[in-house]
Amino acid sequence: MRIHDLLLGLLIITVSTAIYFAAVDFPDQNDGKPGAWLFPCALSILFGICGLCLAIKGLIHFKEQKLFSLIPGLTAPGALRIVAVIALVCFYVLFSEDLGFLISMCAVIFVMMIIMRNRIITSLIIAPVSTVAIYLIFGKMLLVPLPEGLLGF
Repeated sequence: MRIHDLLLGLLIITVSTAIYFAAVDFPDQNDGKPGAWLFPCALSILFGICGLCLAIKGLIHFKEQKLFSLIPGLTAPGALRIVAVIALVCFYVLFSEDLGFLISMCAVIFVMMIIMRNRIITSLIIAPVSTVAIYLIFGKMLLVPLPEGLLGF
């Protein structure tokens, strides 16, 4: 399905506004420096600007596009891949607290790579390596609290 740029831009502006107002209440650091609110607020502002540009583009070309249209080249396997990716995101949200970041993210990346037609051996190597890299960057360097789960770290 293709959604008109004006509608998609307005949706992006709405979501970015909601993210901004949710993140603006995050606390500062104890030493008075900007805290956890800075990054999501900055990204939501940039996200909103992109949404505004998309909405303006859609408004300029309003009569040239339908509000909704089906993608002509979308096949049944392609649609199933889209549903599978959404299901994997839901799996991570539901089970990451119990299983932990490392196990759940490794499983999600592995299955997603298989769904996207990568070889199993490649997926078995890339999934844990990329999961550990993400864990080190976000969990250790940026100090983002990630779910511990079964492994305890």
